[in-house]
Amino acid sequence: MRPWLAALQQADAAEARGDAAGALRVITARFAGPDGAPFWRPERVRRLRQLTRFGPLLPRWATSRWIQAQALTWLDASSKRRAHRALETAVATRGGPGTLRGVDEADATCRVMDRDWVYRQVYLYELGGLAHFVARVAGPDLLAGADRIQGWTRAPLGGLRLLSEGERTIVWERLDGGEPVETANLGAALLLTPGECVLGRLVPTDDGPLFETAPLRVPETVAAGVAEDPASWLDALGHACRAPDALPGALTVVGEAALLTDVPQPVWDAWSLPGEPAALVRSVLAGALTDGEVAGTLPWLSAAFLEPGTVEELTRSCRQEEAAGVRCLAGRLAGPAGEVARLVAEALEGTGKDVA
Repeated sequence: MRPWLAALQQADAAEARGDAAGALRVITARFAGPDGAPFWRPERVRRLRQLTRFGPLLPRWATSRWIQAQALTWLDASSKRRAHRALETAVATRGGPGTLRGVDEADATCRVMDRDWVYRQVYLYELGGLAHFVARVAGPDLLAGADRIQGWTRAPLGGLRLLSEGERTIVWERLDGGEPVETANLGAALLLTPGECVLGRLVPTDDGPLFETAPLRVPETVAAGVAEDPASWLDALGHACRAPDALPGALTVVGEAALLTDVPQPVWDAWSLPGEPAALVRSVLAGALTDGEVAGTLPWLSAAFLEPGTVEELTRSCRQEEAAGVRCLAGRLAGPAGEVARLVAEALEGTGKDVA
């Protein structure tokens, strides 16, 4: 295992410097583990491919989310103690070891550390994992590209209610005061209906408030309780997880945090095969969806444009006459996806650089 551990350390060091391309080179050179299976987590590879492919087009908050992802998996003496405490807390909150699922104990533990929303919040915020990484580990070039990352380390958890979802924005109600707050529509509301509630941590960015990761859908009683007493959020959520009608893990497991989207994991699971994000875009261009259906899938389409390989597939398979449809979509997509779609349209028109 020594060569793979050395590669892991090299990739970690490159990311901490802010060198996504360098980390990706290390990963590509030793992609398979000693057993022949992929050695690296898919979300890490996707994240680095997105940073390398779309770097100049990405908002600064993407670098802040990249820093969070690194902080969550950084290995040093303090992080090991922090991970152990966060794991114990997450397992207790969801109802104990009997709620864990996996092929064995190690697999079940890894699933909590990779996919559990509570583990992430406790590790990064309650136990200071993000602040530690920012202060002690992250290199100056990485920090220089981030968006108000110091403010992220101090961001409080809150309860919010979904008020409305537009094509490019979502409006929420803060339950601690009743005032509305608007965020970019990165997909956090795809599985919600107006009136439903979430727990989330809003952080400052140059583009306005943003969830540091996709918020967690919870019963209104939980969101209201957390709004009234933010420090009690673990107790409130744990009580809901132990309710007689609660499904094990249903209120905590959300999947690995994505870099550029808040589209819920179940939605991505429906399009998990290579090339299918591009197929979703092509189905829209072909008129397979009504305008109302297109409006309901715009956050999904945004994520699809930013999925590694989608741009290349679209520029290869779309016809020149479809450029107008791509350009129309570009004006409706939130976040960096709009700029990426515009470049695809220009490539199809022959008016811009070849983006494939």
